[in-house]
Amino acid sequence: MVSNKSYIVSLIFLLLAFQIACGQCQSGENFRHNSKTDKRSQNAKRQAEEMFEIVIKKGNYNKIADYTPAQAFEFVGGREKYIEILTQTYKFTAEYFESLTWTIGEPQNLTEIDNDLFIVIPRTLNGISPQKTKVVQKGSMVGISIDKGKTWKFVNGKSFDKIFSSLDSKIQIPKEQTFIDGVEQ
Repeated sequence: MVSNKSYIVSLIFLLLAFQIACGQCQSGENFRHNSKTDKRSQNAKRQAEEMFEIVIKKGNYNKIADYTPAQAFEFVGGREKYIEILTQTYKFTAEYFESLTWTIGEPQNLTEIDNDLFIVIPRTLNGISPQKTKVVQKGSMVGISIDKGKTWKFVNGKSFDKIFSSLDSKIQIPKEQTFIDGVEQ
């Protein structure tokens, strides 16, 4: 059973690794904003929710890729390769979870760097395996906007430092937490 749980955790990390996107701020610095009233933050949250709705419905991997920055495609070898990885990952994941849901939190840490906006959006993944193992993963994704917050592309917070290595220290991303049947891993 332990190896099955470890396998599920590995599978979740694999799934999320491929995800699963300015006022008067100073470049490279976070600035305070009210995420519930800031239009840029709300656009990011709405678009993240749209992306996850497509993920939940499964199958439209081209549309999911539309919510992904070009840098993520470059990291894995191109858009087609990215879509191939998504397809394989989601099909594989469907075999190990009978239920899979996401919850999106309020955006945080809106930051402008070189005229691009970055925002951290908390997300929680809840999965239940056919053996009724409950998996909860709390993490975040980073939204990237090149048009002052109108449209957003997203990468998993855990992958951000690999894809945007020069920006890693400028964006504060909370550490991911994974729980299996309520026990932190």
